[in-house]
Amino acid sequence: MRHIARVSAWPVVGAHVAVGGALGVLLLHPATMVIYWLEHAPDTAGIGPAWRFALDSLLAAFEPGMLAMTGRFAAFGTALGLVSGLFTMAARRHERQVERLARPLERDLATLIRQGEGESLELKASIRWDYRNGCVHRELELPIVRSIAGFLNGGGGTLLIGVADSGEVLGIEPDLATLRGRSHDAFERLILDLVAQKLGTASCAFVHVLFQRVGDRDVCRVTVEPAPSPVFLRDGHGSHLLVRAGNATRELDAEETLRYVQGR
Repeated sequence: MRHIARVSAWPVVGAHVAVGGALGVLLLHPATMVIYWLEHAPDTAGIGPAWRFALDSLLAAFEPGMLAMTGRFAAFGTALGLVSGLFTMAARRHERQVERLARPLERDLATLIRQGEGESLELKASIRWDYRNGCVHRELELPIVRSIAGFLNGGGGTLLIGVADSGEVLGIEPDLATLRGRSHDAFERLILDLVAQKLGTASCAFVHVLFQRVGDRDVCRVTVEPAPSPVFLRDGHGSHLLVRAGNATRELDAEETLRYVQGR
């Protein structure tokens, strides 16, 4: 995992404010004047005259009679710079928080794999790559969604993709090779798209995807929170309620479903 350098945030915000103010004067002001000029002088409009007018407007911006307008553009640019700086500061803070949370997860992954499957842990070799036949097998996507549904309807849990039932780390590289973009982002989108399609868009809020390196291979760690209400899987043949039972995911029958829903 790359490490985010901890840089004091306020100088960054100050830089954004300064750049925003400068752009307000040097770019927004001339551009606005050119647009105004083009609207009121269509017969003489053209690229050459427009550039000359923009340059004249920029030079005139610092004349005494134009300072008030120039100040307004500078203030507008400064405001945009402030918003941009605060957003950048928040984004960097979020990245540092993610890194801080990911470090113990990396140390914990090997222990988790050795622990083996249980009520709160499921291991899957792949999401769509069939190791037995050496090809893409999209039917493998459904067991992934079933496992997530079981965790949602129970106490939550962790799904590791790229790890065989035996605990052997296979990696997600064969799956990545089947995706457009062949990236972690594409892999995460695939998981969340499957969740949205099969379990409902609202369920995505309880599913968190993280990628961790084990040796020279990547493993996808899907952490699932318990859902506040029952989540049903839709597969084209109806709706199914799945729960975690030991180290397996089990579908409830109609009577069990009724009792489960009433109990929630």
